Amino acid sequence: MKKILFLTAFLLAFHFTQAQDVVLEKDVSDQYKGTKGPNMRHFKHFYLGLGTILDFDEEAGSAINPLKSNQFIVGRRYKLKLASFYSIGYDINFKINKYGLIGEDQDTLKPYNPLAVEGVEEKHSLSSSALGMDVYMRFNMGKRGNKLGKYVDLGFSGQWNITNVQEYTLINNDDPYVGKSRIINRRLSFVEPFSYGPTARIGFNKVSVYGYYRLSDHFKSSFNMAELPRLSVGMQLALF
Repeated sequence: MKKILFLTAFLLAFHFTQAQDVVLEKDVSDQYKGTKGPNMRHFKHFYLGLGTILDFDEEAGSAINPLKSNQFIVGRRYKLKLASFYSIGYDINFKINKYGLIGEDQDTLKPYNPLAVEGVEEKHSLSSSALGMDVYMRFNMGKRGNKLGKYVDLGFSGQWNITNVQEYTLINNDDPYVGKSRIINRRLSFVEPFSYGPTARIGFNKVSVYGYYRLSDHFKSSFNMAELPRLSVGMQLALF
């Protein structure tokens, strides 16, 4: 969490530093001669995203608390304008997903489930960090100057799950020496190395609302585990 806060603060500081342009030093006519900018042919920018993972399609054995399940994204996006109403592009991103798991009755679970632990859980999470790439089409709406304006993006996302960590805390009611135990499992063999799915955004200048649906399974089929919820939604902020 400290790394996320540091990275966010750094990018925001960089954004505001770059935004301090002295308007009087620019020739107004130059803005009509360039090919780069929010509404020009070529445009690149960093962005930050923060979202939550919804629980509407969860299965017994992988139930989550959406208030404790979140998603953080930092990326670099490129847009190529092909017409006044249509653009295409891609972005490279780094994503952190955290699923806040809910302890469930062992009788309702499948015979083997590494997400189900013996004992009284205080908290339990499954986290992954991933490097990904998105490709998208953008449909612009309404008139605009040299700014992003209103738009709808439809695309497809793929990512490589670099690290996977399972962490939980157990309350030891019967242990006179240890009140709580914190267990951290890494290099999880039951998690798929890659994931993919469609994504969509509705944008209003620098702010957009996004949704991502994971088509691929998060767990390997050979382990016969209940799948985690697939839909995540949130907001993104363009930095330029």
